Amino acid sequence: MNKTGTVRLSHFSVKEYLCSDHMQIVALYFRISDKSSHALITQISLAYLLQFNRLGPLEKDLLNNRPLAGYAAEHWITHAILCGINKNECASISMLAQNLLEPKTAPFFNWVRIFDLDSFQMEPQLSRAEISIPGPLYYAALTGLEKVSQSLLKNNADVNTHGGKYGTALIAASAYGHEAVVKLLLEKEADVNAQGGHSRTALQTASAGGHEAIVKLLLEKEADVNAQDGYYGTALQVASAGGHEAVVKLLLQKEADINVQGGHYETALQAASAGGHEAIVKLLLEKEADLNAQGGDYGTALQAASAEGYEAVVKLLLEKEANMNVQEGDHETALQTASACGHEAVVKLLLEKKADVNAQGEEYGTALQAASAGGHEAVVKLLLEKEADVNAQGGQYGTALKAASAHGHKAVVKLLLEKEADVNAQGEYYETALQIVSANGHEAIVELLLEKEADVNARGGHYGTALKAASALGHKAVVKLLLEKEADVNAQEGYYGTALQTASAHGCEAVVKLLLEKEADVNAQGGFYGTALQAASANGYEAVVKLLFEKEADVNAQGGDYGTALQAASACGHKAVVKLLLEKEADMNAQGGYYGTALIAASAGGHKAIVELLLEKKADVNAQGGTYGTALQTASAHGHEAVVQLLLANKANLNVQETKYQNALQATSAYDHEMVMQPFKTYHSS
Repeated sequence: MNKTGTVRLSHFSVKEYLCSDHMQIVALYFRISDKSSHALITQISLAYLLQFNRLGPLEKDLLNNRPLAGYAAEHWITHAILCGINKNECASISMLAQNLLEPKTAPFFNWVRIFDLDSFQMEPQLSRAEISIPGPLYYAALTGLEKVSQSLLKNNADVNTHGGKYGTALIAASAYGHEAVVKLLLEKEADVNAQGGHSRTALQTASAGGHEAIVKLLLEKEADVNAQDGYYGTALQVASAGGHEAVVKLLLQKEADINVQGGHYETALQAASAGGHEAIVKLLLEKEADLNAQGGDYGTALQAASAEGYEAVVKLLLEKEANMNVQEGDHETALQTASACGHEAVVKLLLEKKADVNAQGEEYGTALQAASAGGHEAVVKLLLEKEADVNAQGGQYGTALKAASAHGHKAVVKLLLEKEADVNAQGEYYETALQIVSANGHEAIVELLLEKEADVNARGGHYGTALKAASALGHKAVVKLLLEKEADVNAQEGYYGTALQTASAHGCEAVVKLLLEKEADVNAQGGFYGTALQAASANGYEAVVKLLFEKEADVNAQGGDYGTALQAASACGHKAVVKLLLEKEADMNAQGGYYGTALIAASAGGHKAIVELLLEKKADVNAQGGTYGTALQTASAHGHEAVVQLLLANKANLNVQETKYQNALQATSAYDHEMVMQPFKTYHSS
């Protein structure tokens, strides 16, 4: 403690000194014993927790008012075990622990509420219902408190009560390897085959943890060796997955079904193979495990080992003549799987055993495509040496070249081009390799493909052309390269129309400049937006709008979904762009598009500031058009009260007919906009 009264922890070396054997010689009175310290902390913690002796929810600010409660609830068991509670060395502490774990008492329930060591939820559950809390025996078993478990069982605690994360006390004790507690529970006739959390039994749980002694005990009590759960399957599968060789041996001695199918890994052999557990794979093969059984996440044992790159296991399975060309699981064949993951040594092994190098699958198409997508240069070389078809089509990417291009693997692209990969092969989404790399901005690969005479104007796919793909994503350097190779700057294709419209829609100012310098047609019509000006206006790109005006963009050009650039900017609420367009004498009352006029478009979106601007510029407040009729009907239908008030103040005609809703009041009623009714009442009363 310093002069200010603050208590500070001393350096760890002080603790080491005070606990050392040297202190027994020089200053026994000051020596601190680890065991006695843990005993004292346990006693204080238990005494503290026992004071919470009122049933019902705890107060919300308990942990703020009683800061020791959290530590005591979470750590008393650790201190109890370290002071020897299970070795008859702490009778008084054992008594206190039994008091805390007294069934159906407030201190027990409140301990669990403050800190439930069985819960995934780390936050205290201070209002937790008592009925949802497992019994004291469950917690004693979970933590391995042998003497407390003994006491509870003497007092007739129900050994088979269900509750908690693991389901039963036996499964909880088995999960954590508490052999002495498992013995106690089995002596009291705990149901050895009861299913708990995730439908697991005690045998499956103990097998998963590799607790050999407990597995023995359970098998002696005739635990069902072939019981299955949803995720891992059987005890043999879970022990195989975990690499617990001794447990696997025990289960096989008890005639565990080696080929039973189910769970995540489907078979024990697949489980062991996926984990690279060579000794267990050997054991299972000696017991005639089905080498080619199919199912689960990997497909076969060979695919599992190939996917994870376990060369020794792959060797073993191939020596036993595993079928290399089975198509099953996520990556189709073993060769595709190993290629996708870049496991060069495994790929070599499979190729030496004459795996079909051109086998086709759904996701990657071929092994070459799989390796190319992952950028595994060494594997690509191996496959090409074995005459993999460089232009085989299929899978997610279409060809190996497109797969490598999509991920920017320049070295792999080079290799494939050297082997005469078809640079202009077409597919579905991106169409050509050039489009893919243009979209992703891989400048160096674009250069490579252009050197190999990639068709710069090939059409199709999502973007339409390579130039549009690069323009959409603002890849200025790639756009430059393509234009130097005479890409058609005004080619029309796909959703956006031209490259200029595409770049304008995405606000790529530098690309827009480049395209305009190359004489892109500023007023070309087509695509969703109609013109480049509309595309930039709809998305609020003021700088791009200015650039387009410098090149004499037609401010009143009609087309696309919005009709005009002014309608597009008004609909999307871009006030600065609306101002720019009005300065350039945009026709406020031009009709067309989804909304009809700019005022109706702004009213639909509830853009009050733009509505004000348009009305100041004498927009026709009663013009009709589009889906809803008038600006007033549109604002009413969308529930924009402030805009309704503004329009009424500017002499909007309440009773315009021959529209979808007959009048504005009907539009309001149709969508049940109660708040919007008020301006109409005020208007009528005045």
